[in-house]
Amino acid sequence: MADGSSFEATVAGLTNGISYTFTVTAANAFGAGEPSATSTPVVPSGPPGPPLDVTAVPGDGLADVLWSPPLSDGGSPVTQYLAVSDPAGLTVVVDGSTLNAKMSGLTNETAYTFTVTATNLLRTGEPSAPSESATPQGRPGPPLAVVALPGDGQARVSWVPPVSDGGAAIEGYVVTANPGGASKAVDGSTFEAVLIGLANDLDHTFTVVATNAVGAGPPSQPSVAVAPHGPTPIPGYTVWGLAALAGIVGLTLVARLRRTLFRTHVGSGSLEGSKGT
Repeated sequence: MADGSSFEATVAGLTNGISYTFTVTAANAFGAGEPSATSTPVVPSGPPGPPLDVTAVPGDGLADVLWSPPLSDGGSPVTQYLAVSDPAGLTVVVDGSTLNAKMSGLTNETAYTFTVTATNLLRTGEPSAPSESATPQGRPGPPLAVVALPGDGQARVSWVPPVSDGGAAIEGYVVTANPGGASKAVDGSTFEAVLIGLANDLDHTFTVVATNAVGAGPPSQPSVAVAPHGPTPIPGYTVWGLAALAGIVGLTLVARLRRTLFRTHVGSGSLEGSKGT
């Protein structure tokens, strides 16, 4: 009710989203007159409520943020949502029909929470409760200090783990030879591998890649080139030459032994003859 000098009134206690019409009646000392014509319908509206069930799924330098719509849109359709990260305060805006947002630019191995607010044609509502923390994870860095020791048609390759595992445990390594592309996979707790089937007397380099749950990281720097090789022969001799040399040495030893026995026999006979005279 308003006094006779007022020509407007605020009606409280209405329900947002419900259509209302209004009439006005004037009253004087003799009583109330007839009501006015009915007003055009109006729908009270306010800010939407907070979005619900905010969750985040981390990725490589990003997180997918998901939510459910508010219980109330405030009497006016939600036109947009705003997702905000903590820390860093990064934001993503999506339209009112979308219930997820991809938040990029996050730092791997840092924990984040996320809140979401809804906006309708009139106002922005209160933010949601924060999501549970989510930690983006990346691919591991390149392994370090790759060294190769050559053998016969093979090489033993060793390395040092990457400086960063990307926030997820390293699950394995793959060593690759160049040229040829021979490779060997080992588990994440092993830091050496033997690659076989390499061509002897040909320079090879080796790279190593680390892998975690996100994926494979960049390859290491190539090792210093090494050339696998077969057994090394004695310098200056072939196999046949060595066999011939062994035969000559054997014959020489036999001849020397025969001469020694002959001299011993002859010497003994001469001594016995002198004793009989």
